Order: sequence, then C-alpha cells, then structure tokens
Amino acid sequence: MPIQGGTFDIEIFNVLINHYELIEPNLVEIEKYCIVGMKLKNIANYDFNVIYQKLNNIYAYKRYDLYNLLKNIQDKNELIRNKIKRLKENKKIKRCIAYDNMLVYDECIICFQYEKCVTPYPKCINHKVCFNCYLNIDKCPYKCPT
Repeated sequence: MPIQGGTFDIEIFNVLINHYELIEPNLVEIEKYCIVGMKLKNIANYDFNVIYQKLNNIYAYKRYDLYNLLKNIQDKNELIRNKIKRLKENKKIKRCIAYDNMLVYDECIICFQYEKCVTPYPKCINHKVCFNCYLNIDKCPYKCPT
C-alpha cells in the first residue's frame, strides 16, 4: 500500500504502480492506488499531478470514463474538483453529460462495445458511437458529411 504511517510517499507509490503493472496489469487495483493518493488532503500539487497523469494514461481514449471515475470519488479535495471542472469544460464531454440519462445502449460502430451511444454528427443518422469513441473522433468514420 502506498500510504505508510498516514503519509503518502510518491516514490513508494511509483515503485508499487510500476511493479504492479509488470506482474499483473489489473486496472482496478491501479485505480485504487491512484484514488487513495489523490484523496489525501495534504498532497502536494506535484505528487497529485504525477498520480493524475497515471490515470490520464490509463484513460487516454476513455475521457468520459475518467470523468465518471473522478466524479464518483467520495470526499473530493480541491485538486480533484478542479480536474473534474476542467474535464467538464470540454464541449464533447458536456454533450455526453447532457445526454447520459436519455440515451439507450447500442453497439458502437468504432469499438463494437455495447455502451450508451450518441450520434456523432447530425447527418450521421444511423451511426452510433459510445461516449469514449465520440471524444476521440473529429468526423464520422463512415465519412458522412458534417
């Protein structure tokens, strides 16, 4: 565990994370380590950013999942609230948040996962993409006019 005696040691944390990824790439456990470190009230900005960068790498193509992970953290500190606020400033994430409760599950045309999907652009009538794929495309993969 990266916390010893109530303090957080970023070097121990990095060794644990890197070692853990080598022996068993279990994202759930890595997320737990990251969240434990991020929730500390007295964490330094530098240490917080190192931990956040680890999560950012894990969720490189899943920005909406990262937003939800951070949003669901209990007892958020100011640094976590600021990261959530910055993610919410993205206009595509705003659209996903707005439509999240209204959408039904469908198969994404990009990753083929059965997720909540959105029509990426108005003229893509029958094309549905999940939120994470939507955040990573600039145009319809089927070359619909935008």
